[in-house]
Parts: sequence; structure tokens; C-alpha cells
Amino acid sequence: MTRRPYPRLMRHWKDAPGEVIDGEWVSQLHAAEFLGVGIWRVGLLIANGHLSPANAPNGGAGVTVDSLKAEAEWRRQAGVIRRVARPMKDCFNWI
Repeated sequence: MTRRPYPRLMRHWKDAPGEVIDGEWVSQLHAAEFLGVGIWRVGLLIANGHLSPANAPNGGAGVTVDSLKAEAEWRRQAGVIRRVARPMKDCFNWI
């Protein structure tokens, strides 16, 4: 499988993917497995600013380890109200 970085279009986003060293990023697929969600959900988490995109030195696209750990911690500690409110807030951010 060919590894490709994020599209150049994303360079102008406020949370544009940064270049990181090998130990500071994981692929989107590994992030999905770590969180126990589908790959599409990782994309939504990136789009909503809950995960930070990262371009790896080898050309792969993924997320930073720090943002992945923060998301896992949020999921571990969030109560029902926060879990319901978060997607609603994300929807309003898109409007």
C-alpha cells in the first residue's frame, strides 16, 4: 500500500497537518483500532478538531500520538451528557 500525506489543500486549514518524527504519529487506521471506532470516525474527529492531523517523515498521513491519547482519555472520563453534547456542538460548528 502506498503511503500518501494529506492533500496540499489542508495546508491552509487552521489545524493544518504538521510534520512529525516517527514516534509522534500513528496512522489513521491504527488510531481507529486504538479508539475502537471506524476509520470514517477518525476522519470526523480530525475534521472537528478532536484529533490533530500529522504528516509522517515517510509520507504517511495520520494523527499525533498526543491528540490520540487525549481523545482516549476524554472517552474514558466523559459522562453521558458530555458524550451527547459533543456531537451536537460539532454539528453547530459546521453550520
